[in-house]
Amino acid sequence: FTPHPPGFDDFLLLRYSPDGTLLWDVVFPGPGDGFDELTDVAVSETSISVVGLASAATGRSLVTCRFDLDGVLLWQSEFALTTAPPTFSNPPAIAIAPDDSVTVGTTDGDHFRLIRYDAVGGELWTTPYDGILADSTGFFALGVDSTGAVAVTAFLGSGSGTVTARYDAVGRLEWEHQTLGAFGGVVAPSTLSIGPDDRIIVTSGHETTCGLFEYRTLQLSPSGILEWEVGYHGPTPCSSSDPLGNAVDGNGRVYVTGSGVTPDTVDFSDLVTVGYDALGSELWVERIDLPSTDVERATAIGVDRSNAAGGVYTSGVSVSGIVSESVLVRYDPDGAIAGSVDLVTTTGFPLTVSSLAASHGRIAVAGDGITVQLFEETSSFIRADCNGDGAIDIGDAIAALDALFIGTASVLCSDACDTNDDGHFDIADPVSTLAHLFTGAAPPPPPFPACGPDPTTDALTCPSFGSCP
Repeated sequence: FTPHPPGFDDFLLLRYSPDGTLLWDVVFPGPGDGFDELTDVAVSETSISVVGLASAATGRSLVTCRFDLDGVLLWQSEFALTTAPPTFSNPPAIAIAPDDSVTVGTTDGDHFRLIRYDAVGGELWTTPYDGILADSTGFFALGVDSTGAVAVTAFLGSGSGTVTARYDAVGRLEWEHQTLGAFGGVVAPSTLSIGPDDRIIVTSGHETTCGLFEYRTLQLSPSGILEWEVGYHGPTPCSSSDPLGNAVDGNGRVYVTGSGVTPDTVDFSDLVTVGYDALGSELWVERIDLPSTDVERATAIGVDRSNAAGGVYTSGVSVSGIVSESVLVRYDPDGAIAGSVDLVTTTGFPLTVSSLAASHGRIAVAGDGITVQLFEETSSFIRADCNGDGAIDIGDAIAALDALFIGTASVLCSDACDTNDDGHFDIADPVSTLAHLFTGAAPPPPPFPACGPDPTTDALTCPSFGSCP
């Protein structure tokens, strides 16, 4: 932050290159001289959109901005909020629609509010919650689907649980769904993800019949039909678990992470992640008990949808008065731990992660004012051996075409499928493989024909290749 005037905070946005070099930073004040807090960011191929809260003597306002990829401010819009104190809620959030419009959600007085701006900052519509559940609401989370419709989840203020609603692309309420615990209590804010086919997955912490809490996860169709609802409370019927969030991979598998009461008598809680298939059946439960303290707290969750195999990343900390250990874990779709790393700052202190993002095998985590880029270990592989059987033949071209256009084949090493080594896995690669096999075209670039690492830098990864040591 930058003082403006001295003693007050402005918005700060930074962009880093893949190798961690700071490309630019932008400091921009909200309206009035007060405390400004940036709360969420969304990135498209052409721009960066942010939302935050600005406080001044005249009241609070919601500030939404868009920058180009060089950090140039394209537009800024303010929306005055009521001065009534918000109910139990999350900070404002933002999402980008397929038409490049921006939707923001926030708590405004005693209801949640959605606002949509077009690509150049013009307000298209705004709507406070006015559904059939006559209750105060506190904003939790939102998501925008492939049609531009908005799904939002919120707290119902009278102890009536949570509500999930869907608005169409022009802001009309289509449906709403109420979720109740045994006694109506909610211990944790709901989180929301948009899955394949625009299905809506919501997780919240609801009260059980034991008076404790559980992970409550449900999936709703785009038309509002409840497709499944499951709870996870822990190893015994009256255990208690507190969810942090959920994530959905490209295959529709759902992952939920949080903190759960430990089954032993030594600790208070563990990091607990649960995996479900696309139909809501529990696939696995994994608990991590960090050795240095009694209490573990989950901090972030995310998936890499560019990885056809699926899987999930989670982070958490151990707490004993102060944070004493921080960890990032990758789980395979079957729940096996594919890798983990302790997170520390440059001064040697644990990094408390507040958010993470994963794409093409790279994981970026942020927290405690320090951004860290972590890279998955890349295996040795043979270029053009797309099916990983150790031989270069027509089966590799078939595997590549299947992965690209049908989806029944699972590619664990996209680097191996990049036959022409242009840094992309696309139709040109099986064409290059067939040309080499049947027309005498030049062989693929290294590593070929023997195993080896990729000598070129690109976004493709190879977390696993069974035919190479």
